[in-house]
Amino acid sequence: MATQLSDITDVMLAILREADFTSAYPQTLMELQANAAQKDICEWRVIHPLTWEEAEAWALHFLNTEVFYTNIAPVTLTTALASWDTEIDAVTTDYPATWNLYIGWQVLPYTGVTGTQFTWVTGVTVDLDAGEQVSIAFALPSDYSDILNVIYKNRYQITGVQYDNIFADLKSYKGRNNYDNNDNLQGYGINPFYTIKDAAYLIPFQVNETWAMIKLRYQKEPATMVSTWGSEVDATIDDDTYARMTIAYIAVAMMMFERGEEDRWSAVYNNGIKNVRKMYNYYNNTSFESQSWQQYQIWKGKINI
Repeated sequence: MATQLSDITDVMLAILREADFTSAYPQTLMELQANAAQKDICEWRVIHPLTWEEAEAWALHFLNTEVFYTNIAPVTLTTALASWDTEIDAVTTDYPATWNLYIGWQVLPYTGVTGTQFTWVTGVTVDLDAGEQVSIAFALPSDYSDILNVIYKNRYQITGVQYDNIFADLKSYKGRNNYDNNDNLQGYGINPFYTIKDAAYLIPFQVNETWAMIKLRYQKEPATMVSTWGSEVDATIDDDTYARMTIAYIAVAMMMFERGEEDRWSAVYNNGIKNVRKMYNYYNNTSFESQSWQQYQIWKGKINI
Protein backbone atom coordinates (compact mmCIF):
# COMPACT_ATOMS: atom_id res chain seq x y z
CA MET A 1 0.00 0.00 0.00
CA ALA A 2 1.32 3.44 -0.90
CA THR A 3 2.25 5.92 1.78
CA GLN A 4 -0.08 8.87 2.25
CA LEU A 5 0.38 12.19 4.00
CA SER A 6 -1.52 11.04 7.09
CA ASP A 7 0.90 8.11 7.47
CA ILE A 8 3.83 10.52 7.42
CA THR A 9 2.29 12.97 9.90
CA ASP A 10 1.55 10.03 12.24
CA VAL A 11 5.28 9.24 12.26
CA MET A 12 6.09 12.93 12.73
CA LEU A 13 3.80 13.07 15.79
CA ALA A 14 5.49 9.96 17.20
CA ILE A 15 8.93 11.55 16.81
CA LEU A 16 7.62 14.69 18.51
CA ARG A 17 6.04 12.55 21.26
CA GLU A 18 2.67 14.14 20.63
CA ALA A 19 -0.62 12.26 20.60
CA ASP A 20 -2.24 14.67 18.14
CA PHE A 21 -1.71 17.99 16.40
CA THR A 22 -1.19 20.93 18.79
CA SER A 23 -0.98 24.70 18.57
CA ALA A 24 2.82 24.31 18.52
CA TYR A 25 2.64 21.68 15.77
CA PRO A 26 -0.55 22.34 13.80
CA GLN A 27 -1.63 20.01 11.00
CA THR A 28 -1.22 22.60 8.24
CA LEU A 29 2.37 23.37 9.22
CA MET A 30 3.31 19.69 9.52
CA GLU A 31 1.82 18.86 6.12
CA LEU A 32 3.65 21.77 4.48
CA GLN A 33 6.91 20.67 6.08
CA ALA A 34 6.38 17.07 4.97
CA ASN A 35 5.94 18.19 1.36
CA ALA A 36 9.03 20.43 1.61
CA ALA A 37 11.06 17.50 2.97
CA GLN A 38 9.92 15.17 0.17
CA LYS A 39 10.83 17.81 -2.42
CA ASP A 40 14.32 18.23 -0.94
CA ILE A 41 14.86 14.47 -0.84
CA CYS A 42 13.65 13.89 -4.40
CA GLU A 43 15.63 16.82 -5.78
CA TRP A 44 18.84 15.80 -3.95
CA ARG A 45 18.98 18.91 -1.75
CA VAL A 46 19.20 17.37 1.72
CA ILE A 47 21.93 19.48 3.33
CA HIS A 48 22.79 19.82 7.02
CA PRO A 49 22.05 23.51 7.79
CA LEU A 50 24.97 23.91 10.23
CA THR A 51 27.75 21.84 8.69
CA TRP A 52 26.60 22.12 5.05
CA GLU A 53 27.10 18.37 4.81
CA GLU A 54 25.14 17.03 1.85
CA ALA A 55 23.52 13.61 1.72
CA GLU A 56 25.17 11.82 -1.18
CA ALA A 57 22.73 11.63 -4.08
CA TRP A 58 22.03 8.50 -6.10
CA ALA A 59 19.62 7.63 -8.87
CA LEU A 60 15.96 7.69 -7.88
CA HIS A 61 14.82 5.79 -10.93
CA PHE A 62 11.11 6.22 -10.20
CA LEU A 63 11.56 9.96 -10.85
CA ASN A 64 13.28 9.63 -14.22
CA THR A 65 11.42 9.59 -17.52
CA GLU A 66 11.73 10.89 -21.07
CA VAL A 67 9.78 12.67 -23.76
CA PHE A 68 10.42 12.97 -27.51
CA TYR A 69 10.12 16.01 -29.75
CA THR A 70 10.28 16.30 -33.55
CA ASN A 71 12.56 19.13 -34.54
CA ILE A 72 11.65 21.71 -37.19
CA ALA A 73 14.35 23.76 -38.89
CA PRO A 74 14.34 27.53 -38.21
CA VAL A 75 12.91 29.98 -40.76
CA THR A 76 13.14 33.78 -40.94
CA LEU A 77 10.70 36.69 -40.81
CA THR A 78 9.74 37.71 -44.34
CA THR A 79 8.51 41.12 -43.15
CA ALA A 80 9.22 43.20 -40.07
CA LEU A 81 7.35 42.38 -36.87
CA ALA A 82 5.85 45.19 -34.77
CA SER A 83 5.14 44.98 -31.08
CA TRP A 84 1.63 43.69 -30.30
CA ASP A 85 1.31 42.13 -33.79
CA THR A 86 -0.83 38.99 -33.82
CA GLU A 87 0.40 37.66 -37.19
CA ILE A 88 3.94 36.67 -38.14
CA ASP A 89 5.00 36.52 -41.78
CA ALA A 90 7.24 33.51 -42.41
CA VAL A 91 7.27 30.19 -44.27
CA THR A 92 5.22 27.85 -42.09
CA THR A 93 5.91 24.57 -43.91
CA ASP A 94 6.27 21.66 -41.44
CA TYR A 95 5.17 23.74 -38.44
CA PRO A 96 2.11 22.40 -36.56
CA ALA A 97 -1.14 24.34 -36.43
CA THR A 98 -0.64 25.20 -32.76
CA TRP A 99 2.69 25.55 -31.02
CA ASN A 100 5.26 28.03 -29.67
CA LEU A 101 7.84 30.10 -31.56
CA TYR A 102 11.09 31.57 -30.27
CA ILE A 103 11.90 34.96 -31.83
CA GLY A 104 14.14 37.69 -30.50
CA TRP A 105 14.32 36.37 -26.91
CA GLN A 106 10.54 35.91 -26.77
CA VAL A 107 8.45 32.73 -26.66
CA LEU A 108 5.33 33.42 -28.71
CA PRO A 109 2.41 30.96 -28.71
CA TYR A 110 0.30 30.78 -31.86
CA THR A 111 -2.89 28.88 -32.69
CA GLY A 112 -3.13 28.99 -36.48
CA VAL A 113 -1.11 28.89 -39.69
CA THR A 114 -1.51 29.70 -43.36
CA GLY A 115 1.13 28.98 -45.99
CA THR A 116 2.87 32.28 -45.27
CA GLN A 117 1.79 33.30 -41.78
CA PHE A 118 1.55 32.21 -38.15
CA THR A 119 -1.78 33.57 -36.89
CA TRP A 120 -3.36 34.31 -33.52
CA VAL A 121 0.07 35.02 -32.08
CA THR A 122 0.31 36.34 -28.51
CA GLY A 123 3.09 37.94 -26.52
CA VAL A 124 4.90 40.13 -29.09
CA THR A 125 6.40 43.03 -27.13
CA VAL A 126 9.34 44.26 -29.27
CA ASP A 127 9.81 45.33 -32.89
CA LEU A 128 11.91 42.98 -35.05
CA ASP A 129 13.34 43.41 -38.54
CA ALA A 130 12.74 41.12 -41.50
CA GLY A 131 15.29 38.32 -41.60
CA GLU A 132 15.17 37.65 -37.85
CA GLN A 133 15.34 33.90 -37.10
CA VAL A 134 12.13 32.12 -36.13
CA SER A 135 12.60 28.78 -34.39
CA ILE A 136 10.62 26.22 -32.43
CA ALA A 137 10.17 26.27 -28.66
CA PHE A 138 9.11 22.98 -27.07
CA ALA A 139 6.83 23.08 -24.03
CA LEU A 140 8.26 21.11 -21.12
CA PRO A 141 6.10 18.39 -19.53
CA SER A 142 3.90 19.51 -16.65
CA ASP A 143 5.80 17.22 -14.23
CA TYR A 144 9.25 18.50 -15.29
CA SER A 145 11.73 19.23 -12.49
CA ASP A 146 15.27 19.00 -13.90
CA ILE A 147 17.19 18.00 -17.04
CA LEU A 148 19.11 14.72 -17.07
CA ASN A 149 20.22 14.90 -20.71
CA VAL A 150 19.15 15.98 -24.20
CA ILE A 151 19.95 13.74 -27.18
CA TYR A 152 19.76 14.93 -30.81
CA LYS A 153 19.21 12.49 -33.71
CA ASN A 154 19.75 9.61 -31.27
CA ARG A 155 23.51 10.24 -31.52
CA TYR A 156 24.56 13.54 -29.99
CA GLN A 157 24.22 14.59 -26.39
CA ILE A 158 23.95 18.35 -26.66
CA THR A 159 25.13 20.86 -24.09
CA GLY A 160 22.89 22.98 -21.89
CA VAL A 161 23.45 26.72 -21.43
CA GLN A 162 21.95 28.99 -18.78
CA TYR A 163 19.43 31.25 -20.51
CA ASP A 164 20.95 34.45 -19.13
CA ASN A 165 24.41 33.33 -20.32
CA ILE A 166 23.50 32.58 -23.95
CA PHE A 167 25.27 35.63 -25.38
CA ALA A 168 28.46 35.01 -23.40
CA ASP A 169 28.41 31.34 -24.33
CA LEU A 170 27.89 32.12 -28.01
CA LYS A 171 31.11 34.14 -27.96
CA SER A 172 32.93 31.30 -26.20
CA TYR A 173 31.95 28.85 -28.96
CA LYS A 174 34.16 30.66 -31.49
CA GLY A 175 36.75 28.28 -32.89
CA ARG A 176 34.93 25.03 -32.16
CA ASN A 177 34.32 22.50 -34.90
CA ASN A 178 30.91 22.61 -36.59
CA TYR A 179 29.37 19.66 -38.48
CA ASP A 180 26.53 19.38 -40.97
CA ASN A 181 23.68 16.86 -40.77
CA ASN A 182 25.83 14.22 -42.47
CA ASP A 183 28.60 14.64 -39.89
CA ASN A 184 30.90 16.45 -42.35
CA LEU A 185 33.17 19.10 -40.90
CA GLN A 186 32.00 22.52 -42.03
CA GLY A 187 34.79 24.56 -40.48
CA TYR A 188 34.43 26.47 -37.26
CA GLY A 189 31.25 27.70 -35.70
CA ILE A 190 28.69 27.05 -33.01
CA ASN A 191 27.91 23.50 -31.94
CA PRO A 192 24.33 22.52 -31.06
CA PHE A 193 23.17 23.52 -27.58
CA TYR A 194 19.92 24.09 -25.74
CA THR A 195 18.56 26.28 -22.99
CA ILE A 196 15.55 26.30 -20.66
CA LYS A 197 13.41 29.45 -20.56
CA ASP A 198 11.03 30.30 -17.71
CA ALA A 199 11.22 26.70 -16.47
CA ALA A 200 8.62 26.02 -19.17
CA TYR A 201 10.31 25.77 -22.57
CA LEU A 202 13.14 23.74 -24.09
CA ILE A 203 14.78 25.81 -26.86
CA PRO A 204 17.43 24.15 -29.09
CA PHE A 205 20.02 26.13 -31.05
CA GLN A 206 22.02 25.02 -34.11
CA VAL A 207 19.69 22.03 -34.49
CA ASN A 208 18.62 22.64 -38.06
CA GLU A 209 17.26 19.40 -39.49
CA THR A 210 13.49 19.05 -39.83
CA TRP A 211 12.03 15.78 -38.49
CA ALA A 212 15.18 14.95 -36.49
CA MET A 213 14.35 13.52 -33.08
CA ILE A 214 15.17 15.30 -29.83
CA LYS A 215 14.96 13.14 -26.71
CA LEU A 216 14.64 14.91 -23.40
CA ARG A 217 15.38 12.72 -20.39
CA TYR A 218 14.29 14.51 -17.26
CA GLN A 219 13.57 14.18 -13.58
CA LYS A 220 9.93 14.49 -12.56
CA GLU A 221 8.68 16.95 -9.95
CA PRO A 222 7.57 15.11 -6.80
CA ALA A 223 3.83 15.14 -6.24
CA THR A 224 2.34 17.53 -3.69
CA MET A 225 0.69 15.34 -1.08
CA VAL A 226 -2.74 16.31 0.24
CA SER A 227 -4.76 14.69 3.00
CA THR A 228 -8.29 15.72 1.97
CA TRP A 229 -10.53 12.68 2.30
CA GLY A 230 -11.21 11.15 -1.11
CA SER A 231 -8.50 13.23 -2.79
CA GLU A 232 -5.40 11.90 -1.07
CA VAL A 233 -2.17 12.05 -3.08
CA ASP A 234 0.39 9.34 -2.39
CA ALA A 235 4.00 10.10 -1.54
CA THR A 236 6.28 10.12 -4.58
CA ILE A 237 8.82 7.94 -2.79
CA ASP A 238 7.42 4.53 -3.60
CA ASP A 239 8.84 2.40 -0.79
CA ASP A 240 6.64 2.65 2.34
CA THR A 241 9.45 2.40 4.85
CA TYR A 242 11.70 4.94 3.18
CA ALA A 243 8.81 7.29 2.47
CA ARG A 244 7.85 7.42 6.14
CA MET A 245 11.32 7.40 7.66
CA THR A 246 13.07 9.85 5.34
CA ILE A 247 10.27 12.41 4.95
CA ALA A 248 9.14 12.35 8.58
CA TYR A 249 12.60 12.70 10.15
CA ILE A 250 13.79 15.46 7.81
CA ALA A 251 10.50 17.34 8.20
CA VAL A 252 10.46 17.16 12.00
CA ALA A 253 14.12 18.14 12.29
CA MET A 254 13.61 21.26 10.17
CA MET A 255 10.58 22.25 12.27
CA MET A 256 12.70 21.89 15.42
CA PHE A 257 15.56 23.84 13.85
CA GLU A 258 13.26 26.72 12.94
CA ARG A 259 11.83 26.73 16.48
CA GLY A 260 15.31 26.84 18.05
CA GLU A 261 15.12 23.42 19.72
CA GLU A 262 18.88 22.92 19.67
CA ASP A 263 18.84 20.04 22.12
CA ARG A 264 16.75 17.77 19.86
CA TRP A 265 16.80 18.81 16.22
CA SER A 266 20.39 17.82 15.40
CA ALA A 267 19.99 14.21 16.51
CA VAL A 268 16.72 13.90 14.60
CA TYR A 269 18.21 15.48 11.46
CA ASN A 270 21.31 13.29 11.55
CA ASN A 271 19.06 10.24 11.78
CA GLY A 272 17.08 11.58 8.82
CA ILE A 273 20.23 12.05 6.74
CA LYS A 274 21.26 8.49 7.60
CA ASN A 275 17.91 7.21 6.33
CA VAL A 276 18.12 9.35 3.18
CA ARG A 277 21.57 7.97 2.35
CA LYS A 278 20.32 4.43 2.85
CA MET A 279 17.37 5.17 0.58
CA TYR A 280 19.57 6.65 -2.19
CA ASN A 281 21.84 3.61 -1.98
CA TYR A 282 18.89 1.20 -2.00
CA TYR A 283 17.32 2.71 -5.13
CA ASN A 284 20.66 3.06 -6.90
CA ASN A 285 21.53 -0.59 -6.30
CA THR A 286 18.04 -1.68 -7.34
CA SER A 287 18.43 0.25 -10.59
CA PHE A 288 21.83 -1.28 -11.35
CA GLU A 289 20.65 -4.77 -10.43
CA SER A 290 17.85 -4.41 -12.98
CA GLN A 291 20.24 -3.20 -15.68
CA SER A 292 22.77 -5.94 -14.89
CA TRP A 293 20.09 -8.63 -15.15
CA GLN A 294 19.00 -7.31 -18.54
CA GLN A 295 22.60 -7.31 -19.78
CA TYR A 296 23.08 -10.85 -18.46
CA GLN A 297 20.02 -12.07 -20.38
CA ILE A 298 21.21 -10.32 -23.56
CA TRP A 299 24.70 -11.84 -23.45
CA LYS A 300 23.73 -15.22 -22.04
CA GLY A 301 22.90 -16.67 -25.45
CA LYS A 302 25.89 -15.07 -27.14
CA ILE A 303 28.42 -16.79 -24.91
CA ASN A 304 26.43 -20.02 -24.58
CA ILE A 305 25.90 -19.90 -20.81
